[in-house]
Amino acid sequence: MLGAAGYLGITSARFFIAPQSTLIRYGNIESTIILLSELRYACLREGKKGKMLDIITKYDNITVNFEAWATEDARNDEVRRVADLLMSFVNLPEEERRSMPELQQIETRRELLEIETVA
Repeated sequence: MLGAAGYLGITSARFFIAPQSTLIRYGNIESTIILLSELRYACLREGKKGKMLDIITKYDNITVNFEAWATEDARNDEVRRVADLLMSFVNLPEEERRSMPELQQIETRRELLEIETVA
């Protein structure tokens, strides 16, 4: 989870999440850069204290907390646009996809229940 103050940046090939203190103190975001090709899922949701953006990558699950300021009308739209932009890059490469051919042949609920019972 991102701390109280930080930055989320998106470029054409990657995104980064950096705590404000690290960025100001060292001017470095290298350790937080994630390729957009590794982005698997992004979801904006309401948390107890404001908006939260769940980001799942090939290697990490990240939650960015926007807190209460993000619920204001203008800010809400900005946060939604950031989430939508990340969601537009969601990608599940063919080699990571799984299939179950036996499920594609099921035609009735009974057949599905039979498979569930066996498993």
